[in-house]
Amino acid sequence: DISLLATIQDAFGNTVTTGADAIQTVTITRSGGPVATLNGTTSKAAVAGVASFAAAESLDFTLVGSNYTLDASISSPVATDTSNTFDITHAAATQIAITT
Repeated sequence: DISLLATIQDAFGNTVTTGADAIQTVTITRSGGPVATLNGTTSKAAVAGVASFAAAESLDFTLVGSNYTLDASISSPVATDTSNTFDITHAAATQIAITT
């Protein structure tokens, strides 16, 4: 699962902690990497300018791959930021399964 913080900022890079802008809904979307579905909680209302997407909310991809990026966006004003690239790898093998 992926954890991230999205911070609503003013033109000077300061977190907007009060007013209507500080409680906007932040939406997370996949913007790069292999074609995969982003599952889990992808929209949250910010609290004091910060939207926290915790691992417990199951933000994850359906496909192992490299060079994924995520976009965080708000609607008013329209603003988007893109994450650094990251990779999704599989867990260590623990079993074998036969299907027929």
